[in-house]
Amino acid sequence: MLLLGFGSITISFKDFLFTTRYYKTPLKAYNAGSGYDAILGDTSADKEMGLCQLDDTTALFLGEIRQNLFVVDEMQSKNGKYASKGLSIFYDLEEESDGPNKNTTRTESQTVSWSILYTRAEVENAVDVKRVETYTHSGGQKIYLVVFN
Repeated sequence: MLLLGFGSITISFKDFLFTTRYYKTPLKAYNAGSGYDAILGDTSADKEMGLCQLDDTTALFLGEIRQNLFVVDEMQSKNGKYASKGLSIFYDLEEESDGPNKNTTRTESQTVSWSILYTRAEVENAVDVKRVETYTHSGGQKIYLVVFN
């Protein structure tokens, strides 16, 4: 993907991101690259739910899109500013979770496996857990981001 903006260039594909534009907040970085999806409609986030820093330069942004829909977006961080890698996964809180579906994110030094879970019981049954981050959707639903060893 190649994006040209006023005074900026972004080149992104798979595990590579080159950009001349970083944003002060992860929400602004995500919304700068979000757009319209044929199934989901407008995918811009209204609210930041949280940020899970995986290493010095890679983070996962959780953003609330609308009532039951949220996004996890891979970000690059540099000097306290953020750029979206354009790798997003959308989650619907009304869809039943079928356990930990592991996703992977490549950082500078390793590949990190992670999953989104909706209940504490799922988290307790997960195997090989390194850490758990808890976020709350505006509807009150707890969301657990589990990072595996």
